[in-house]
Amino acid sequence: MDNHAYQTESERDPVSFNRSERARLADARDVITYLQTVNKLRDIYIDSSMFRNPVWDTFLTLYAKELSDEEMAIDTLAASARIAADDCRDVVDRLTIAGLVELQDQGEDRQLVLLTDQGRQRMDAFLRSASRGQ
Repeated sequence: MDNHAYQTESERDPVSFNRSERARLADARDVITYLQTVNKLRDIYIDSSMFRNPVWDTFLTLYAKELSDEEMAIDTLAASARIAADDCRDVVDRLTIAGLVELQDQGEDRQLVLLTDQGRQRMDAFLRSASRGQ
């Protein structure tokens, strides 16, 4: 596995990381908005069952909600990612096994789904590359 792709920008090039956090978040939000719009349009114009990727949709939705400081329980994450709650539980299990998300107990049978540092770093690296067109 190419670990370079998952290093933070400051680890790869400390000088280039002087860009403001606000600009980075704006870039990430723009790319996320674009990807979510493309996914919705794909579902409208093309048989969505052929191209649907619930793991990606859930991971992207969770990252977007975290940027907005929104906490997500599985049921709200499922609605936001446009998948069934049972499917969302399976997806969260897969993302947990991959080390990209973790569950945080909130009592009363409620759990929040949170990105791990690894999940956040991988999505950050992906979005930086996407915003540069690489």
